[in-house]
Amino acid sequence: MILWCIAFRLTSSCTTLAKPWAESVNPKLKFDISRMDLSNTRQQVVLDAKTAFYGYLAAERAVKVSEENLRLNEDLVRQAQDFTKSGSELKLTLPRLKLIYTMPKPT
Repeated sequence: MILWCIAFRLTSSCTTLAKPWAESVNPKLKFDISRMDLSNTRQQVVLDAKTAFYGYLAAERAVKVSEENLRLNEDLVRQAQDFTKSGSELKLTLPRLKLIYTMPKPT
């Protein structure tokens, strides 16, 4: 993937630099260069769409992980409150657990 991006950038740069020279030498080259520009633009659009899609999937997964983490912390606070009511000793203090529970929730 990285090599493709480098090749794409080099090809794009070469065609940009070669345009004025090619247009003055042969009008048919102007058409070929335009076709290459169109192909490069299509490839860039596809790359941007794939990048956006995988970024969306990563964000969606991060939200699921945050929700699960929140659920586990809520369970931990409930368990600590139950221990406090029954008089058992905790390894973590209740105020610390409440602090964990009151952390900002993902939206």
